[in-house]
Amino acid sequence: DHSIQIQTQHTMSATGDNQFTSAKYQGHTAPVLSLAVSEDYSCLLSGSEDHTARLWDLRDNSRRRASLCIQTGGEVLSVAFTPKNGSEETAAELASPFAKDHSIYLSAENAVLEYDLRQTTSPIINQPTRNLTPILQNQDEVNQVALTYHTMKPSAPKGKKKGNKKNNKRTLGETKLYLAASDDAGTIRFMDSASTNCSQVLHHDENAVVPACAFRPGPNKGNLELASGGTDCQVYLWDVFKPKRPISSISTSTPETETGKAQVCNPPMVYSLSWSQSGSLLAAGLGDGSVSIMGIQNRNLVQTGHLPYAHDASVASVHFPSFCRDKSERVLFSGGSDGIVLCWDLGSNIVENETASPKSLFSPDLLKGSSKDATTTTDQSSLVQQTEGLSLDNPEILFGIGKGEKINWMESAKDNSNTLFVADTSNDITAYTIPMLLQ
Repeated sequence: DHSIQIQTQHTMSATGDNQFTSAKYQGHTAPVLSLAVSEDYSCLLSGSEDHTARLWDLRDNSRRRASLCIQTGGEVLSVAFTPKNGSEETAAELASPFAKDHSIYLSAENAVLEYDLRQTTSPIINQPTRNLTPILQNQDEVNQVALTYHTMKPSAPKGKKKGNKKNNKRTLGETKLYLAASDDAGTIRFMDSASTNCSQVLHHDENAVVPACAFRPGPNKGNLELASGGTDCQVYLWDVFKPKRPISSISTSTPETETGKAQVCNPPMVYSLSWSQSGSLLAAGLGDGSVSIMGIQNRNLVQTGHLPYAHDASVASVHFPSFCRDKSERVLFSGGSDGIVLCWDLGSNIVENETASPKSLFSPDLLKGSSKDATTTTDQSSLVQQTEGLSLDNPEILFGIGKGEKINWMESAKDNSNTLFVADTSNDITAYTIPMLLQ
């Protein structure tokens, strides 16, 4: 794997941070563990080891101070905004400065908390609007909270057979907000956010930790699907309305990866998940420094690609950037415990419906240190051996960012500046403006 390591190093030295305009969001007094960006890209939410979550207004670039500080009493491991549901805001919502994203959700230790920002009267919040912990009943630390709106489509009648009342309640076309919370006890707890007493449990291995869960976006044909990944080296795809067993699973331990040197000390446990905008691709950041790319065929997870030498340490965050979503699903960011952020072109072998390279989206100066150029000074015979049997349009590194600190989380905002937000083991959030060409 020597040539691949050199390739990454050359990419970093050729690109470096000097190609980016960056800004710091400062205020936390301990490392930032989690990030979320509102769907209208107006707000950034962060959670930290300092037992607080902070809300940042992204509309004013001259002011990088938190607008709100939420004190939770525990490390904030995950943060999330209420997603858009496509409906128009009410007059009361329009009168609020947080009309479009008025509720946020946090996980602090094993608690899941909801805050309605319309009720905010002070820049410091001490009490949640709702404590969902008694309903969800997570038995250990909640690593990730995921939210989505879902409309159950009416079922076609089958003869004279009538469905039970419970099922009929879910076929009336009502749109509801659903929440999932994955934890260290090997479970994912799932609930209708409006419920006052009911949740369901999805089980990984009882000895596993579940660091990541994410609802599948895109057309769902009436199904509500959730992906989860754990330290059991499994990625599961669930129909959350049928929680007894996953509809599909895939192991991140393969005969190819088990022979790798990183496997000896760092098995391919799943640390992070990210769906592409269409829901056709799922990326998983693994403990051995690699990234697994999966597709969906007939509701089954199928591995379509593997980046075996992405990082020299575990991949704590993978992210399909919002500023590329309507242009290309071939662009993926990975952030590792080695302190490096890499931007990948996944190639047309993985993203089969996209033949055009996303290189045309980025500034040529940014791509001068691309992996293809960097390999000219590496051991070509070694590189050929590692890519033997693969076709020409394989994944490659477009550029890298050398953070130096272990990466904890990445998010992005699609606006005039095309921003990548990176949280690491420092107390600050770094916002990188990615140089892109107008399309």
